[in-house]
Amino acid sequence: TAAGSATSSPAAASAPSPISTTTTAATATSAGSTRPQPVTVPSSATTNGALSGPSTPTSPANALNSIISPRGGGEADADQPSKKTVGGNAVSAASMQRSDSVMSSSAGSFDSKKGPLQRLAQGGRKSSSPQMFNSVPGQTVSLPGSPGSPGTPGIITRPRSNTSKIVGVTNIIQNMVKPNRGSFSSGKSLPDGSEGKQSDAREDKDLETTSIPPLWDVARDQRPEFREMLAEAKMLVDAIRPSMAPADALKFFKGDVDSPMPELRTGVRLFTSSTFTDTMWERNLLMADVYPYLRDLCRLLSLDYHVVDMRWGVREDTTDDHGTSALCMHEVAECKRSSAGPSFVAFLGNKYGFRPFPARIEKTEFELIVSTLKAEGISDSSLALLQTWFELDTNSVPPHYILHAISKRIPEFKSTDDDIRAEGRARWWSEFESMQKLLRKGSAGIKSEEARHKFLMSVTEEEIINGVIRNPARDEQAIVFRRAISGISHLDTDAPKFVDIAYDDDGRPSFDKEASNLLEALKMRSIPATLKSANIHDLAIEWADLKRGGIDVVSSEGKQAEYLKRFCDDFCRTVGRGILSAFKKQIKIDDPIVNEVFLHRKFAETKILQCIPRDDIGTIIDKYLAQDNAKFPLILHGPSGTGKTSIMAMAAFKAKRARGAESVMVLRFIGTTPNSTDGRALLYSICSQLTRAYNISDNSSTIPEDYPRLIPYFQFCLSKATADRPALVFLDSLDQLSEEYRARDMQWMPRTLPPNVYVVVSTITNIGGSLEALKTVFRHEKGVYFVEIPTINEAIADNILENLMRNSNRTLTKQQKQQVMASFKTTPLPLFLRLTADNALRWNSFSQNLNLFDSMLGIIRALFERLERVHGKHLVQSCFSLISASKSGLSAMEIEDLLSLDDVVLNDVYEWWTPPVRRLPPSLWVRIRADLGAYLVARGADNTMVFYWYHRQFVEAAEERYLNDRQRKLDVHRSLMDYFSGRWHGRAKQYDDPGTGRKMYADRKVAAQPLMYPSGSYNQRKLSEYPYHQIMSGDEHAVIDTLCNFEFIRSKCLANKYHELLQDFVLASARLENEQTRH
Repeated sequence: TAAGSATSSPAAASAPSPISTTTTAATATSAGSTRPQPVTVPSSATTNGALSGPSTPTSPANALNSIISPRGGGEADADQPSKKTVGGNAVSAASMQRSDSVMSSSAGSFDSKKGPLQRLAQGGRKSSSPQMFNSVPGQTVSLPGSPGSPGTPGIITRPRSNTSKIVGVTNIIQNMVKPNRGSFSSGKSLPDGSEGKQSDAREDKDLETTSIPPLWDVARDQRPEFREMLAEAKMLVDAIRPSMAPADALKFFKGDVDSPMPELRTGVRLFTSSTFTDTMWERNLLMADVYPYLRDLCRLLSLDYHVVDMRWGVREDTTDDHGTSALCMHEVAECKRSSAGPSFVAFLGNKYGFRPFPARIEKTEFELIVSTLKAEGISDSSLALLQTWFELDTNSVPPHYILHAISKRIPEFKSTDDDIRAEGRARWWSEFESMQKLLRKGSAGIKSEEARHKFLMSVTEEEIINGVIRNPARDEQAIVFRRAISGISHLDTDAPKFVDIAYDDDGRPSFDKEASNLLEALKMRSIPATLKSANIHDLAIEWADLKRGGIDVVSSEGKQAEYLKRFCDDFCRTVGRGILSAFKKQIKIDDPIVNEVFLHRKFAETKILQCIPRDDIGTIIDKYLAQDNAKFPLILHGPSGTGKTSIMAMAAFKAKRARGAESVMVLRFIGTTPNSTDGRALLYSICSQLTRAYNISDNSSTIPEDYPRLIPYFQFCLSKATADRPALVFLDSLDQLSEEYRARDMQWMPRTLPPNVYVVVSTITNIGGSLEALKTVFRHEKGVYFVEIPTINEAIADNILENLMRNSNRTLTKQQKQQVMASFKTTPLPLFLRLTADNALRWNSFSQNLNLFDSMLGIIRALFERLERVHGKHLVQSCFSLISASKSGLSAMEIEDLLSLDDVVLNDVYEWWTPPVRRLPPSLWVRIRADLGAYLVARGADNTMVFYWYHRQFVEAAEERYLNDRQRKLDVHRSLMDYFSGRWHGRAKQYDDPGTGRKMYADRKVAAQPLMYPSGSYNQRKLSEYPYHQIMSGDEHAVIDTLCNFEFIRSKCLANKYHELLQDFVLASARLENEQTRH
């Protein structure tokens, strides 16, 4: 398409930019109509940001106006395309209609042989990314302060290189943010928009055959009741809510480590409990209709929405290790702990459900069961079945009999041959039923009713016990739906899907009376006795109304359809209202410094739980802090894995408690939050905390924004410490400081500490250069404490190992312990010992062929390999690649969304079952996260709880294993770029059906990515991650489109990310120069 011409492609005509904008005036012109005449603005700029030419305005807005276009263009002429106003900027109509195909300009056709700068100057582009800012040569933009009257467009008249454009905008942004923060305190709200919904002519063809037909004529968010709920959510964001008392805030500014922190719950985490076969269509409809609405509701409140459905996507072979039940209970607990609203919903029908026996039985109970069975006259051959499958594990404290993995006793269970596997599974279920009868019969000898009930109850009841009955917050967190189907016949072939059926020795079916009685006790007695009636919803339907095959949406009509509509509406209404109610009660914390203090304290608490006591280092820190005046910092250093972070966390908490409530303790774990990553952000956050803690109220209380002035201001804040109110500053991992501002040169570190100030820092010995920089800074000073953290000796290691085992109610045999200690001697570091101990926690006393390693990288690799075997290589590889490539980590919702866009992963996951919505089953990510344990940590980033690697060694091992190929790394960054562009929200993505080979399309139900949410809050995640992945993917045109887009720049500044924006420009400049050199 030549510059200025309109494309006829329907896809191009309707494709909005991934930068959300709203058309405020559409004045497209026809032939012969009058158009405003453009004003030509010279656009040459020097590297210092100065603009040349007599007519060039000097204001930042005018300067930005002169270089904002993603490409250069020709002089304006009479054939210039008509203009539309988009987001306050006038752009060409052709630019709004342009497709993503290769563009040509008036300067000539695209030439792939030219270098990136030449191609950009030429006006051509070839980009795989969604367009951030659609433009053509000669594009016009209107900015405040542009030459001429308001609304008069200024024309970009000459091509510009990537680097000069980036440098020019960088200097302009510096000038805009440096003098006055207030210049970004007001402005028009950005429209919410809907990003990346590019039309595709193919999208309406071959839609996924598992799509669920709609039951409603009007979309949920357009129906009055639910539209009002969304409107209420918008109002709640700005409504008056409980806030932290000033006295409480002051305690936290002083570094309080004992007062309970307010619950900072950033998302709704909902566990859904049900039996499987009788609730399939209800759960499918929730996925297709209700969950997307609730996600939108939560987004209005700046909350994540995450559903944990452990029944969806569970493969049959996951029963091999019998760990599903324990994982379900773990997830119930996590939802109760972290959900900002309802955390548990149960669906109870006429089916009590699967009743497995415990996979771990305490020794005394098991032996009592066996003796009871012997007294009942059970034969030795029958008892031999139990003794074959269960084996005593004396490594458990107290000892337990452990049910072996199925494949250990029946290798055919996991055979790749379908017939052999079917035989193995039939044998397992036959032996399972025999053991089930024996254990239920023998459990009669156990006196405790609660202990006996473990052998009788279903998985669903166990979930309800934990999520409802034993949940102190059940009236705020738990919801139960009770459905009654009347008229079911036990002779109906579909009845077993909806009710428990027992079979006699001749195979004749009858209702399972025991299961029915247990269900009745749960539904009608236990739940009503504990949960308020408003949280219990009853539904009823006749068996005759369900037609063939039970509840089926495809053939839904009459009472069946009405039942499903009522269920979905009740669910959406109850959960939605629960979310709004919880939000009203949540303490509102507007101060980002309070949030920063909380995040670092929370991180410290997790480290203290993992802390390996080091009395040798603890004594040194205590002596340093006991001085009247320290004068110099205490500098701890050592190789990676020596436990520096845990030592710092423990020391900081101990120091604060020792010095009392009036002391001021500042604690930062560098690199764990965006505001502790670079030198400027770190100093600004520390100074903000000190300013509030010491109530600095003179003219110096305005904290400088720029790095050079922050350095003396940091010293000024420290000078406010007194003998009664000393300052205790703990800074962990100086080596994690980014390269921005050259903070690793340590020129910001005070040469001499003011009186009553104590600074303890840590760094890796041989990485980052921070240790050498500190030695240079203090080379002329005497009395500076440089303390190397030594490796731990065998005696300390033995004590640590014993503590780790004791805390997990485990022990080791003598031979196993000797093997662990022999392995430790090869790498005598606390982290290696922790990894080895965690590996040993899975050993039973009867375990054979133990895996031991002699290096840190080797044991981490082995962990990754084990996870790949257990969860699938494609799934683990994709998951860990995405986390490792992210800028600051990914939230659970983002991980699920991204994996749902990976069709290699989904085709592998769907080997045995295809769900109604083409998404990753949530249970799979839940399992991976649970298996990683403490090695994947939750931390704060962009007002969201994200997951990232616990330690540098894991970062390096993951990058070496999953991102070592350059093309693979680029592909991962492009996947992240596409996701944060909003490209796939509301849009069907193509995939190849593995069964038929046909090209299919399915909406993956991923989150929208506007610049601003309808609530008025900015999408911090997009503003941070999107430009980073454009830069790292090497898509030069996408980088220019974003960083030279005024709406993006404006949004990032209004979101208080202007310094991060400058870093984007610096990184982009460096990457573009490197790419030019490489090519």
